[in-house]
Parts: sequence; C-alpha cells; structure tokens
Amino acid sequence: MRIILLISLLFLVGCATQQTIPNENTELNYNPKAAEINVQLGANYIASKNYLAADEKLKRAFKQDPKSSEARWVYAILQEKLEQIEVAEEYYQKAIDINNKDTSGIYNYATFLCRHKRYQESDKYFQQVLADPLYPSRATAFLRAGLCAMEIPDYTASQYYFEESLNLKNNQRVALYQLAKLNFKIERYAEAKQHMTVFEAVSEHTVNSLWLAYQIEYALGDTNAAQRHADMLKHLYPDSQEVKLLVESSDESRHQ
Repeated sequence: MRIILLISLLFLVGCATQQTIPNENTELNYNPKAAEINVQLGANYIASKNYLAADEKLKRAFKQDPKSSEARWVYAILQEKLEQIEVAEEYYQKAIDINNKDTSGIYNYATFLCRHKRYQESDKYFQQVLADPLYPSRATAFLRAGLCAMEIPDYTASQYYFEESLNLKNNQRVALYQLAKLNFKIERYAEAKQHMTVFEAVSEHTVNSLWLAYQIEYALGDTNAAQRHADMLKHLYPDSQEVKLLVESSDESRHQ
C-alpha cells in the first residue's frame, strides 16, 4: 500500500497534547489487511486534525501487523504534529529498519529532515527516493529535493533537481519559479528571464513572482519591462512589502 495522499500532510504543522508511545509487543490477532485499513483511517484523521482518533487507529494497526512500516511512518507524522520530534524520528527510523525499500516512507523522512534543517542528511534520503523509477510522485520529490538543496546551499544540485522535475512535468510552475529565482541569485539573468517567461505562460503571478520578474528585468536593464511588473505589483498587491520597497527605492532615486 502506498499512501500518496500523505505527501500533502507533510508541510502542515499542528499542536496537541502528548500521546503515549504504543507498546509494540502487545499481541492481538494478526490481521495485516485490517492494519492497512487502520493506517489509512489514521492518515485521514491526521488530515482532519483529529489526532486522538489517529493515535487510536495507528496503535491498533501496530498490534494487527507488528511489521507494518507504513504504520510507523504515519505514526511518525502524527508525532511531529504533536511536536514530539524525537519520537517522530524514532518511528521514521523504525519504519526504514522494517522496510528500507518503502519509498514513500523514505520520502517522508527526507522531508522531515529538511524541515528540521538537516539538509545534508535529507539529500541522502532524497537520492534514495529518486533512484526508484516507479515512485509515482517523482516530480514532486525532485522539486522538494531542489528546495532542500537550496538551503545548503548547493545551487548545482538544486538546478539539477528542478530541471528533472520539469522533465517529468513540464508545466510545473513551482519548479519554473525556483529556476528563475536560482538563476537570478547566481546572476544568470538571461536564463532567469527565460524561466520566468515560461512561468508567466502557465501560471498567474503571485506577489513573489512579480517581484522576482521586476528584479530580473531591472538587472537586465529593461526599464520598460521592469516598470510593467512594478505597476502590476502596485495594482494587485498595493499593501505588500514589495510595493513598499518599490516606493522607497523610487523616493531615494528622486532625492539623489
């Protein structure tokens, strides 16, 4: 079983009271199919922030299938939401010990490490995920690996990951934006503009993408294009910090 829906859960952080760690040695009727159902129910309860019910279902799954790696990494997700970070890591490790071929579990652990700023460790696990050609969310995994590598920072690795993500899903707006941002950061302004142009063709602008587009055009010396993006920022996001920066920059220019 692969619980792909859990990927969207990984970037939410919740709080609740501490729960007790299940006793994995308790014996009940061995029932792997029932365990699978309870793991899925636990995941659904996590999604709806019913952490007490999730805890109950996952503890039951432990007893029904003591060798379920999925029950352990779903339980790890629950523990992170309960802010029990050490317990969460313990259960991620238990999941991998049980099944080091469970790509979904390894992906979840990689994102856990990245969230907690352990970027180099995270990259090692992302590479294991990306080595699995059958993993159904490889485009997302490449994207997340790229975002994590940006934090190291390793721009060469980031660019590779983002480009591979685009190869798998060629209109992925986040990867396009990140490539434009990366190339701007390393002063490859023409390449940054190319990626931004494609981004604009497949996605509506956000305040961040408009600000980046403005900066790219300004760096290239295209004042007309830069002004167009500045005008869009002022019109769409008049109260944003980016517009305040534009106004301050304009005021400074007039006083020079």
